[in-house]
Amino acid sequence: MLSQIIKKEIRDHMVSLRFIILFALCVVLIPLSFYINYQSYKISASNYHNLVNSYQRRFELAKEEDQGYPDPAGFHPPSSMSVFTQGYSDIIPISFTTTRTGLQWGDSPIASQTMLPLFGSLDYLFIVKIVVSLLAFLMTFDVVAGEKEKGTLKIALSNPVPRHQVILGKFIGGYLTILAALLISVLIGMVIVSFLSFPLFSGEVLSSFLLILLVSFLYLALMFTLGLFVSSRCHSSLSAFTILLLLWVVLILAFPSLSGIVARIVYPVKSEQVFNQEKAEVFSNIRREKGNELSQAVQKAGLFGDTRLSRQEEWEQYKKLREPIAGKYEKKEAELIRQLEADYQRSHTTQDRIAVNISRLSPASTLTYIMSDLCHTGLQERENFYQEAKVYYQQLDDIYYSKMWMDMFSTGKGNIYSLGSYGEGIAEREDLPFFTYKSRGLGEVLSRSVIDVGVLVLYTLIFFLGAYFSFLRYDVR
Repeated sequence: MLSQIIKKEIRDHMVSLRFIILFALCVVLIPLSFYINYQSYKISASNYHNLVNSYQRRFELAKEEDQGYPDPAGFHPPSSMSVFTQGYSDIIPISFTTTRTGLQWGDSPIASQTMLPLFGSLDYLFIVKIVVSLLAFLMTFDVVAGEKEKGTLKIALSNPVPRHQVILGKFIGGYLTILAALLISVLIGMVIVSFLSFPLFSGEVLSSFLLILLVSFLYLALMFTLGLFVSSRCHSSLSAFTILLLLWVVLILAFPSLSGIVARIVYPVKSEQVFNQEKAEVFSNIRREKGNELSQAVQKAGLFGDTRLSRQEEWEQYKKLREPIAGKYEKKEAELIRQLEADYQRSHTTQDRIAVNISRLSPASTLTYIMSDLCHTGLQERENFYQEAKVYYQQLDDIYYSKMWMDMFSTGKGNIYSLGSYGEGIAEREDLPFFTYKSRGLGEVLSRSVIDVGVLVLYTLIFFLGAYFSFLRYDVR
């Protein structure tokens, strides 16, 4: 009996205008998004290789001439999985450079885009999250309420058919219909981009692709059960349609955007410009105090005075006098900057966590977090790139930057001087390590996405059980 109900539901959906529209949109939009985003990835990959090759050529040329080495730098490679979702790939900086004062981030790819910031990108995540979810509601709003209005539900239940089989048949039949339209469209899109050399069967790409499909299926199961639940609670298709449309606007469109705004109101954080000004002020104050004391050391050493010491003796005496002074201020500077950066990072992390937790009330946000992380274009990728850049800078600081010093001071006659040198054990510029970036493995990504997957599963179970028990008590009169 259940199989007959499932077949009936599939047949009814497939001959409906709503399914034809759903199928047509999926078949057109999904392969088109794959093609567009894969072409975009190839452009990004070409730009990345050009940047890396240009940097290496500059380095090799400087090595031949033994001068003019470029500042040590790192570059963020684009992800081939961005064919499914762009995520943060247009916001993460393309590169960074290191200097004695810290990391300097380059521009993000979106800085060169003219229209993208206004209209966003068309990708698989957007289509599933926005378009297919809306069509899932359109296919479910009258599954129960509409049949009651037509009188067909009363006739069907007058037969010796258990109610639980009816609701299960409606769910399975309608859900399989949506999955068929989605799966066919995805396979068509994959065939197209595979002919364009998309590496579907290389590395972790295939595993990530299958997981993306499973997450998409889970999300659509959630949306379908929500539509079924609302239809089982209403006694007119118009009421069900109105409620579902309102839920779609709130959960899919409004809530994800409002979560960031609410987080900024609840937990305001200073801007990056303000933070950089505070850092600059700390640098300036400490170095001014340091310069005042070093001026006395300069006078004692006689570097700029009329003394009988040789230049080398003056220099050695100054270095001996400066060590306790400079060490005191450099330690103070490092501690204050470290504290400022830790406080700033902690406050941003707290604000981000508030926004993420609020947005998880929307299944669309949860889907976005999972899928963008699987594609290496999400929050985890941004965090990982920043973290690896900091680790790389710490390596350089240990063997290079920390062994350099530069003193600024005044002689008291209105003249400002600078003295600098390299410490013992400093690495040669050509021997400094290159930055090599590696994205997090699939296992680590999944372990950090467990909460989001659990949220989707929980929502699906809640709405399914709500629809199930609501239908068991549904008044068909």
